[in-house]
Amino acid sequence: MLVGGLVLLLASAVAFVIAARAGLLDGVPGVPTGLLDAATGLDLGSPVVIDAALGALVLLGIVLLAVRASRRSSERPSGGEEDGFLVRLYTPMLRWALRNRPAVLVLALVFFVGGLAAIPFLPVSFFPAGEERIAQARVELPPGAGLQQTDEAVRPFEEFLGDDPDVRNYQISIAGEDNFDPNSPIRSANQAQAFINIEEEADPQEAIRRISDEGREIFGEEAFRAEILQNGPPQGELQAIITGGTEGEREEAAGIVSDEISGINSVINVRSDVSGGTPEIVAEVDPERSAQVGLSPQTVSGALATLLGGGAPGGAPGAPGGPPSVGGDPVSVSLPSEAIDSVDEVRALPLAPGLAVGDVAEVTQVEAPAAKSRVDGEPAVTVSARIVSQDTQTVSAQAQTALAELNLPDDVEVSVGGENEDIEESFRNLFYSIIVALALVFILLVVFFGSILIPLVILLAVPLTTAGAFGALLLTNTALSLPSLLGILLLIGIVVSNAILLVDFAIKARSRHEDGDEAVVEAGRARLRPILMTALATIFALLPLALGLAGGGSGLISASLAITVIGGLATSTFLTLLVVPVGYSLLESARSRRKKRRYA
Repeated sequence: MLVGGLVLLLASAVAFVIAARAGLLDGVPGVPTGLLDAATGLDLGSPVVIDAALGALVLLGIVLLAVRASRRSSERPSGGEEDGFLVRLYTPMLRWALRNRPAVLVLALVFFVGGLAAIPFLPVSFFPAGEERIAQARVELPPGAGLQQTDEAVRPFEEFLGDDPDVRNYQISIAGEDNFDPNSPIRSANQAQAFINIEEEADPQEAIRRISDEGREIFGEEAFRAEILQNGPPQGELQAIITGGTEGEREEAAGIVSDEISGINSVINVRSDVSGGTPEIVAEVDPERSAQVGLSPQTVSGALATLLGGGAPGGAPGAPGGPPSVGGDPVSVSLPSEAIDSVDEVRALPLAPGLAVGDVAEVTQVEAPAAKSRVDGEPAVTVSARIVSQDTQTVSAQAQTALAELNLPDDVEVSVGGENEDIEESFRNLFYSIIVALALVFILLVVFFGSILIPLVILLAVPLTTAGAFGALLLTNTALSLPSLLGILLLIGIVVSNAILLVDFAIKARSRHEDGDEAVVEAGRARLRPILMTALATIFALLPLALGLAGGGSGLISASLAITVIGGLATSTFLTLLVVPVGYSLLESARSRRKKRRYA
């Protein structure tokens, strides 16, 4: 009945598409116009339609096989379920395990230690790299560059994007509004921003690495940045915090640290607080020279404020040093901007008849820092970078080792932070969470089973997950991250529930058998199918996510979580069916020996 319904449904869909494209359904009442238009405009040769058709055929084949297997199973005589292939395969394995209990426990220990031994070989990151395929590139030319100059400078980079096979399309904006930078929502005329859409078949990390190399070659290391836009938590951040010393020593150390970090592989977009600043003109009034002409430094600064910006801020209108007023209303009086666009013109500004600013002050042009930072109340300079490698912890460790060997100015200290600190803190907290979860599960089992030893037998299944979980991450070259550790938490619940099924049935079957091993065999044979169904259902449910068919996921739900759970279930389910029965058998043997000694 089910197969006939599926065949009828597929045949009806095909017939509807053919009739719609032939125009036979035009004007027929009851046929939705939108559905008719969709069927008429359907491209039968598109990859999406072909994949959908193949998927429907595969699904139909799976259903046919399942129905055929179900009919064969229903045609077996009573009691034939115990003679199924899986039961016939599992029963001798279980009996062998019960006869060789020390060997099974040693095998379980080897799997547990082997899984832990795989951890040092895993790349480590806070969150796995997402599958987002939109990159952002920023270009900043020297201050003073106009709109036309910036447009001409960006042309070679635009030609590179047009020729790159991994770039599907792109958009470049010069000046204007910037919705992706809350600190600077308006781009100046010397700034450009590119949004790049990467092809589905391309590797986003490799594409962004190639785009970064080309951009730095065209515009220079300090003027270009490129990165993949992240929808989830920030990923791959590296920070070096420089503290101590004078401002000049910190700036010198920032340059040394930036050069050292730039030489590390898999690190791009190296910037510091002192780079990317804006030019400013500073006038330092000489008190002696100003006193000789009868002016105080405050008078000179007030005159400059009036000439450049309409008066000193905060003063009352008409008051000394405040903005001038007419009839009590404040007015703004200042020079045109084109009259003071150089240091020499500022020096020549008049303060009094025959007296200029340059006569009483030193006027110089300086580079103002892009930002100022403080750490624990002390001035600091931050050098930041982006790690494009999957193993962010190793890159952070390389940076920490390299910076520790630098010859920095006296009294200057540098510390490495960023994502590495997040990894250590989150992994430590999650490790504590796993310990608490195991403790709560143990207490709950003690309450329900009324025993301390039986929960310990059930929890034997938990260490068996390490071999498959960490082994799967190693085989797929997937980073050990926060989602993968959350997969360990998920595994604990699944394997414990499977072990409970097995042990609970063995306890109930114990009253029907004089030998405890026979009760264990009966429990294993009876609970084999439910345990396998639970594990296989979870594995196949997570398989699309692990294979990247769901886009790799984002945030906490990612492929690394699915890979961890699938690998852990693959090994723990098999080992649970052998190790947990052996543990319960040992417990029953110990109880039997105590009873014999008691009644001897």
